[in-house]
Order: sequence, then C-alpha cells, then structure tokens
Amino acid sequence: MALETIQDRSNRSAEAEVFYPENEADLVALLKRFNTSKTPVSIAASKTTLTGSCVPESGVVVNVMQLDPLPEKKSLEPNQRLFQPAITIDALDILLGKDNKVYLPTPGYKKCSLGGNVATNASGPRTFSFGSTRDHVWFLRVVLMEGEILEINRGDIISEGEDFMVHSLGGKTYEIPYPNYLWAPIKNATGLYAAKSLDLIDLFIGSEGILGVITQVGINTHQFAQSVKTEAYFFESENEALACAAAAREYGFDSKTNTGFIAIEFMDGGALQLTKNKHYENYEAALEIEYFVNDQALILFWQSLQNKYTMPEKLVGPAVAEFRYSIPLNLSNLLRKYNTVKVASDFSVPSQKFAAMWDTYKVARQKFETLSQDENITTAIWGHIGDCHVHCNFIPQSTEQQALAKALYLDLAQACVQLGGVVSAEHGVGKKKFVNGQTLLELQNPDMIPVIQKIKAALDPLFLLNVGNMVSRPSGKGRKEV
Repeated sequence: MALETIQDRSNRSAEAEVFYPENEADLVALLKRFNTSKTPVSIAASKTTLTGSCVPESGVVVNVMQLDPLPEKKSLEPNQRLFQPAITIDALDILLGKDNKVYLPTPGYKKCSLGGNVATNASGPRTFSFGSTRDHVWFLRVVLMEGEILEINRGDIISEGEDFMVHSLGGKTYEIPYPNYLWAPIKNATGLYAAKSLDLIDLFIGSEGILGVITQVGINTHQFAQSVKTEAYFFESENEALACAAAAREYGFDSKTNTGFIAIEFMDGGALQLTKNKHYENYEAALEIEYFVNDQALILFWQSLQNKYTMPEKLVGPAVAEFRYSIPLNLSNLLRKYNTVKVASDFSVPSQKFAAMWDTYKVARQKFETLSQDENITTAIWGHIGDCHVHCNFIPQSTEQQALAKALYLDLAQACVQLGGVVSAEHGVGKKKFVNGQTLLELQNPDMIPVIQKIKAALDPLFLLNVGNMVSRPSGKGRKEV
C-alpha cells in the first residue's frame, strides 16, 4: 500500500492509497475488508483509459496488474484460451502469434490490458469486419465487492426479459434485473448492454467495472488461412479521402468468405501533424486499409479507387503500425506538456448519417482552431471510419481553451444523439461529464440510469465499486471516506 497519483491517458488524475494484490485470494480479502468498512474502491490496471474510469473520486485504488494467472480449465476447444486480465494486448498478440493465432478485436492502442479491454468492450479497427470484443469472449470469472466469485460461461444463463438468477461459487444467489431499455444497434459502449435475448456474460462485458472485478477471461482466437496486408495511403484532399472511405465502407466485408476490407481507418491533417513527421504535413488526410493478400476482387476494386482519387504516397508493412500508433502517443505527451485534460469524442452514428455528423465535426474543428488562435496543433480527427466512428480530439493548451473544447464537445454530442448515434462507441462513459455537469448517459438516454443503478445494487448493494463510473450513487447509500 502507498499513496500514489493515479493518472489515465486523458491526463485525468487523483491521489489515493493503492493496493497491489498478488493473487485472487488477496483481491477477495481486500474487497471484503473494504466492503465491511464501506470504503469506495476503484480498480486500476494499465491505466490507458480515456474516461477517468480508473481515477478515484474517493476511497482507495486496487491495481490488478500483479495478479497471478489462475489455473486453466482442462476442457477447452482448440480456439479457446484463458488469460489473466492483466496481460496487455501487445503481449497477447506476441503470445498468440507464436501459434499463428490472432485476437481479432485487438484495439488500436495495444498497451491496454485484456481485462480493461473487456470491461469497456473496447474494439479496434477490425470491428468493421469481425465485430466487437463482446463477440469474442466466451468466459469470465468475476469477484464481487462482497468477495463472492461468479463464473460465467457464454450460453449458460440467457434472459428473454426476465431477471437473471445466478449463484456464486460460494453458494450465494443473486437476482439481477434485466435491462429493459433500447440499445442502439451500432458500434456501442454506452451503458450496460441490452438485447431482447440477453446472455448474462454480455451484461458484464462493457460494464466498466461497476458490477465486479474480472480475474480471468476466456477468449476465442483465430488462425487466418492467408496473410493480411496493411497499407496507409495519403491524400492531398480531405474530401477525396472521405469519399474514398465511403466507397470502401459500402464495399464492406463478407464474413462467410473472408473477403473485403478488414479495416478502414482515417486520419485528418491534424492527426498527420501529430506523427511528428514533417513529410506527412503536406497531406490533408490518410486512410489505412487492411485486407487479405489473396483477395483479388478487393485488390482490383482498390486499384479502381486509386485511379479515381489522388493518392500520391503510401506506406506498407510495419511502418504503418508505427505511423498509426505515434498519433495517440504524441497527443498524450502534448496533454502532459500543457497540463490539460483530453477532450475527445467517441461517437458513432448510423452510416447514412455519417456525412451529416462529419459536417458538425468540421464546424467544431474550425471554431476551436479559430478561437484558440494558436499556430500549434489544436485539433486532430482519426479513427474507425469504417464503423462511422472517428475521434474528434481537441488539444487545449490552457484552462480557457479546455472550457471551449468542452462546450464544443457538448454541441457534438447533442448532434450525435439527434442523428441516432451513441456518445461512446468503444471507450465507455467512465466519469466524463459535460460543462453543465450532465453525464453522457443523461444525454444519451436518462431512462437507462435507474435501471443500471438497480443492476449494480443487486451485486454491489453499498455502491462501493468504481464509484462514479457510468452512473452515480443513489442518495442514501452510505460509505466511508478515506
């Protein structure tokens, strides 16, 4: 235990006592102790979140990065694997690569932990083709705030609208309310997942740690029958890049034949400046695409797009990943330099509404660049344009600029919801609030909040675990400040 500064990748931070359990038994003992003393507990791992979810409002922090792996089950299918939640995605990729396997929903930023990935349903470029993290998790082991342990296998407990009944390994029965609200059928990480036919495991995936602490994750792995090629193309015209991306999105991906675009990523001129490569500053935008090398139909289609749009330069191979990952890394470094907090969208909208949403991004970008009156990089837009999900990043260099960025962010969020979109596609909502104190869920759908609070109360009656993530504590829930 020690007093530490907990800081996430958005530059949010707070001081708290931090505990490092070495195994699940240590974690159980800590949670029981803090539940008895009514001490709020925030869970931290690699701290790569962008929503402040690991940054405590009060209480203590339990960091799970030192948890020893639990024993594996013996009866695993060939493509099933079990991992401790602390393993980072880059380490997971290397480990699976030794067997020529891949974890398909690997996010764009690979320093995050697998447990954090599951807790937010975070998904990267390949969501366009192979679905989100939720589609690739078959098992979770979860420790509740009371110290009870749940093991949840996909397919074991499914609700068609009734409450869930689940038994812990210790024999305690929990009745978990069914989330009876509507869920937008697009890339979505805004609140607890809901569906007409709902598997219990999907309620925990994307729950942002408010229901329990993950101690083991079962994932499905895959082996590609052919090699994958990744390329980045640079455009002198942003409009041409957007039109090219729209054509690629319409071409799509066929999961039955594994043909089409595996991923379609976009970067605007501000994002290219963040790479710190002066050469890229000559371009207004770039697209990154991923496809199977033997997909001749796609190769011919992409050649037709190259003939239609001007793409004077491209990157191939490992240089693409280095180029792509330098963008968020250098943005985080800038925020620490300016001592400001990241203000960035995580919105997705239906494909037919993306053009309208892009217009709102352009207006916000222009307002911030004009009013901030700064020659340095002030905005950057990049992300998963295949899913109509790009991140509009404001880069404030002062508290005044940060206030402006938050106001513009609110405008964007309101426009997104009006267009039928969601305010979080992959990061979760965390502790983010608007300038008026309104939370993301209050803007998205306030009817979700009391339902989520009831679900949390069924598993964490004192509202002690990850306080402030997703929903606030209902009035009257007692706790002890430390």
